[in-house]
Amino acid sequence: MKRFLFFSALLCFTSILVAEPVQIKGSNGRVIPFDGIREAVPQGLWLRVKEGGDEVAIPWSKFDLESLKTAHPVIHEAYVKAQAGESTVLELGSYERVVVTFAIDAALEKVSPHTEAKSHPAAEELNLKPYLFNSGGEDHPLPFRFFAPDREFREGDEKIPLIVWLHGAGSGGDDNFKNTNLNLARKLAEQEKEAFLVIPQFNDEYNWWTYVSENGTAKKGVPGRQILDLLDEICEGIPAVDPGRIYIMGMSQGGFGIPYLATAYPNRFAAQVLIAGMTWTVPWSSKNYIPTYLFYSKDDPIMNQNGTDYAAKMITALQAVCGTREIKAMVYEDAGHVGTLGRALDDPGLFDWLFVQKNAETPKRDEAVLSKHFD
Repeated sequence: MKRFLFFSALLCFTSILVAEPVQIKGSNGRVIPFDGIREAVPQGLWLRVKEGGDEVAIPWSKFDLESLKTAHPVIHEAYVKAQAGESTVLELGSYERVVVTFAIDAALEKVSPHTEAKSHPAAEELNLKPYLFNSGGEDHPLPFRFFAPDREFREGDEKIPLIVWLHGAGSGGDDNFKNTNLNLARKLAEQEKEAFLVIPQFNDEYNWWTYVSENGTAKKGVPGRQILDLLDEICEGIPAVDPGRIYIMGMSQGGFGIPYLATAYPNRFAAQVLIAGMTWTVPWSSKNYIPTYLFYSKDDPIMNQNGTDYAAKMITALQAVCGTREIKAMVYEDAGHVGTLGRALDDPGLFDWLFVQKNAETPKRDEAVLSKHFD
């Protein structure tokens, strides 16, 4: 796989700036210009005295710390943190950070622009770009929309989360538009929640997981496996993505499919949000359970089939294995099936809850579950 290199001419550019010396008053009263300051540590500042010179560490006692408050508040804040044992990367003066922009098709060799995707002004306005994931030599590459926040990423910036959205049964195909949840993108923007979005689409011949309908028609879960492969490539190829904060959300058929993906790849997802679709017939355990938020309505016929309350079944199954991890449920009386989605995305606490979930464990695929539910 091509690495997402910060100095690749294809993927990044460096601001052409003439760095001004950083002038700091010393404890002896003299103002000294430094070529650049890289880092503040408990012992002092790592810096370069003159251009091209060696990097040296100068103790805090050599500076007029009081004057830093007004002349260099950023350095003073770093000094305060240093007294508590915390280091701060400053990169001032000649240590200008590299500004990075990227296109996912340039970062990942198995991803290409989807030139035949259906065009739509709203998707273009929201910067939801169409791509194909050409993985494993499958007959049908995986169409998906990808969103990256509209800003420049810099080397050393805090990593940000990624959300995977799985559509319902009526949004399959190969147009790479019916799958696009415009409302999700809008809600994230309105709440100023910064995240990458991956919104895949399964071809009508397939499903999120291998599924046999009541009439005996089988649909393989190839797209589900492709999603897991794509996430692996994104985490390796785009360092701005936080691998510990990958979340998966889905509606209806997407909600039914999420538990299969989560149990097939323990610790890949930090949390799951299931909207008007959920299942309990997966091998949940204390080792693969993740924080869960369920949204459903009592009058939803999809969630109440043949006298079975799907939500109650799933909650009971999850409670048996969740331990100290969270299960949240929002129950509506009259939202119906489709209406549950709108109400869920309007929930003011949904993304606040989602974005604090974090997984520190190493993801590891469960090959037995993968073979059973995706081949």
